[in-house]
Amino acid sequence: MDLNNNSAAPQSGAAMLPEPKKRNFLWLKVLAGVLILVFLGAGVALAFRVWDPLWNPFRPSPEKVLQKMFENIKSISGAHTEADVRISGAGNVANSSFVLKLKDDTNKSNAQGKIILQAIMQGIQLSGEGSYVILGNDLFFKIDSLPSMSFLPIDLSQFTGKWYKITGLKSSSNNLTNLLENQKDIIYVKKQLPDEKINGISVYHYVLGLQQNGIKDLLGEALKDNKSVSQEQINQMAQSISGLDIEYWIGKKDNYPYKIGRAHV
Repeated sequence: MDLNNNSAAPQSGAAMLPEPKKRNFLWLKVLAGVLILVFLGAGVALAFRVWDPLWNPFRPSPEKVLQKMFENIKSISGAHTEADVRISGAGNVANSSFVLKLKDDTNKSNAQGKIILQAIMQGIQLSGEGSYVILGNDLFFKIDSLPSMSFLPIDLSQFTGKWYKITGLKSSSNNLTNLLENQKDIIYVKKQLPDEKINGISVYHYVLGLQQNGIKDLLGEALKDNKSVSQEQINQMAQSISGLDIEYWIGKKDNYPYKIGRAHV
């Protein structure tokens, strides 16, 4: 018997099958990393207010901004003001209008400015200009021009070009300032509008309402020495004024007022 078996012995084990392909999760990792970076970047932008939408949780409340503005007003040594007030008639005076323009420069010791008045009544246009200077408790004013009114028995031109002085003006500015500082009794925020820029300066933009009782106190303080104005008249004025909405533009960095206007929203 031949004990030698020359036949090839079968290889042990089954044939090796190809390993299944590993899924490629690289793109998921990249996407997750990008999302993390986006959220981190947005958080940093919100925190440092590089991106400052109205819903930014790091944005100061309008009440804090207003409080800071009123605190800053006390430190202002001088201010330049330009105002443009326009009133249009209705009903029987629908063809009438009134315009007041004011330019004023004020510091702690004096003020000076110019006033322009324009009126249209029954198709007739009238205009006049004046200048004023306030030194302490003395008011100096000059009529620069008046409209020609030939139907009047006097020549109005005799009053132009001359300075007139009113002395002994009583100032209640301290009491008025105290009222204004407590602005929560006078104004409240009705609406926040998107931020804007004024002369390249970023500003908050708010619509403010006026509290009737606060306006009543303000008018009462301002007119307390005027015996010809009754409390009922003050109440009526306060009611009319409280129906107005005011727009405020306040600097985002310095919290100073940059613009005030009548709201049309």
